[in-house]
Amino acid sequence: TLYIASRGLICYRPAGKPLEGGTEKVCSVTKENMVRTTGAEHMCSHGGRWVEVDPLWAPKLPPPLHDFTWLLISKVPLPKIPWEDDTQKNGPLLVPAGLGGGNAA
Repeated sequence: TLYIASRGLICYRPAGKPLEGGTEKVCSVTKENMVRTTGAEHMCSHGGRWVEVDPLWAPKLPPPLHDFTWLLISKVPLPKIPWEDDTQKNGPLLVPAGLGGGNAA
């Protein structure tokens, strides 16, 4: 499954830990960057939908996309991540590809 990092930001959890709260980190990516996933999904206790990255190596691609990490689709309240903006105003972190352009990665 392909997603577009529509806001130039990803929130991820380490490989093998899709449900382990407190392991989240945020990373910048090129806005509109395409992210390939395996199709595996999990819902966390905070209501977040997480998708598993299908790893890919490419120059300048952030390390979280080099491994089977888990990416958050839309922001949800997470104790370790103090979101500074409004989810309703800015939209999801990832949107399904196929609805517009994007940089393949």
